[in-house]
Amino acid sequence: MSAIPLIERLSHAKTHADLSLFGEAGRSLMRPSDLLVIEWAFHEDQSLKHFVEVGSLTGLSSLYFAQFCRMRGGEFHAFDKRQPLQKYRELWPALAMFHQCDVLVEANDEVVQTIEQPHSFVLLDNGNKPRELELYAKHLPERSVLAVHNFGSEVDRQCNWQAIVDAAGLTEYLTDECKEWHSSLRCWRRII
Repeated sequence: MSAIPLIERLSHAKTHADLSLFGEAGRSLMRPSDLLVIEWAFHEDQSLKHFVEVGSLTGLSSLYFAQFCRMRGGEFHAFDKRQPLQKYRELWPALAMFHQCDVLVEANDEVVQTIEQPHSFVLLDNGNKPRELELYAKHLPERSVLAVHNFGSEVDRQCNWQAIVDAAGLTEYLTDECKEWHSSLRCWRRII
């Protein structure tokens, strides 16, 4: 049993929808346990200061993530084919940079350059996680973190994700926490 009451409460939720945060039109996008893992990564490694979100959808979670960067003096970048919803986009200018582009056809140079910043937290949350892993995992610099959202559903045994992260030279990170807290994230980092 965890000593942290919030984790205990989250661990006993009955459905994914019960844990939804940042949802639009009934879609469950981020669980509190996913956010807890992200916050824990920033707590565990005080050198993390940049955040790269590949797949921002509505843009609401982007505002939340941009706060981490602002507090640490870093940059926030979001990449997606679609513009964020206007009601969230209006709040972005001082906090975040949005890049409208297709990140799945091939490795996007702008995404790669942004990921290659030292001390970054990179969240892959677009529509094809296995493809995102394939294109971008190898670009993660030392002491940065790569996280994949919806790991148990969109990235599963049918995807050869282990071979991809092994080839990229990445090491599992916060795996026990992700499982214990029922997060849909899985994280890796490069330790050289």
